Amino acid sequence: MLFAEISKLIFRMIQSFYAESAGRKIQIASVIAYQSFGDMNRASPHYHGIIVEGGFDENSNFVYLPVSDTKNMTELFRRLVIKFFKDRKLTNDKFGRNLLAWKNSGFSIDNSIKISANDDKVKEAVAQYISRPPVSLKQLMYEQFRRKVLLHTRYN
Repeated sequence: MLFAEISKLIFRMIQSFYAESAGRKIQIASVIAYQSFGDMNRASPHYHGIIVEGGFDENSNFVYLPVSDTKNMTELFRRLVIKFFKDRKLTNDKFGRNLLAWKNSGFSIDNSIKISANDDKVKEAVAQYISRPPVSLKQLMYEQFRRKVLLHTRYN
């Protein structure tokens, strides 16, 4: 439930950010997915998103809003998440202020991958990447003589 609420928070933040940029209310589309793992299956909680650069206004006109500088959006996201945890009593004001004082916040937004509307191959690859499980069966190997399951990655 908590992860779904943060996904909604991300969606509302993007919608608000775009509406402010457009100077009017627009409807946006996005896919937000939570992942709890990173490389080597280490804990690395983060979200992936497929976000349309723009949305439709009340007259059904598409308003193109490219995101070029993510610095302000990242800071807004960081503050919204800290407020989210404080409002639910999952952290306190002191810890929230401590988080805001960190030089490296741990929050980032990467918009370096652009997908052309006609590039079905890339759209499918990104969708598969976002929805992938923590471990691929191709990475698992059972050593019967040791009775151990080994995880093989590109690093070993």
